[in-house]
Amino acid sequence: MERRRVIALFCVLIIIVLALVLLLTHCGKSDDTAEAETVTEAEATATPAASISVITPAAETGPAYTPEASPTPTAAPTASPSPSPTPTASPSPSPTPTAVPTEAPAAGTLTAEGSFSSNTGTSLNMGVTWRAVDNGDGTTTISVSGTVTSYSLSIMGSTATISFAGYSTSCSTSSISVDSSSMTVSSLFSTSLTVPSGTTGDMSVTWNFNGTYDDVSISTITATDYVYTS
Repeated sequence: MERRRVIALFCVLIIIVLALVLLLTHCGKSDDTAEAETVTEAEATATPAASISVITPAAETGPAYTPEASPTPTAAPTASPSPSPTPTASPSPSPTPTAVPTEAPAAGTLTAEGSFSSNTGTSLNMGVTWRAVDNGDGTTTISVSGTVTSYSLSIMGSTATISFAGYSTSCSTSSISVDSSSMTVSSLFSTSLTVPSGTTGDMSVTWNFNGTYDDVSISTITATDYVYTS
């Protein structure tokens, strides 16, 4: 905008100067003297015109326009979401424990077994093996068998008594004839007794030997152990 004003002012000045030149040229044709005076006058007059041409356009220019700074928009505060309350889990009810019934063993079920032996202080001893079988009617049958461990041995049959928790039974023993320089196991007896299921206690087996072994007189040989039938 300021540049256009300067250019317009400059054009006006040029037009004025040209008009003055034309005027002076016209007057010179009619009178040389007047022309000289007129030229002198025109030069004198042109001088201030030239001064006009150097008028600084900035004098007419208004104060520079300073654009106002646009206000920076203030960001709206972001609202923090309110924390949601944490739900409290309801405790699961504890299940009522159900008593598991103890299953009774089926008839003829083996419930326990074991073995034990005597200690005579010699190489002649009696071994006892037992097995408890539940009958399914509240009773247990205990099968008991006996063996003899020895070197050479020759005896006639006799008897053996089995006692268990207040119950007892007797049976015959076998005749044994062994001629060996090595340790030999011989079958002695096999019997059984019936007791209430779950009975426990000492089992004692007594064999009526009534003989001599290794020059030692032995009347009975006994083996004892604590027995659980279930």
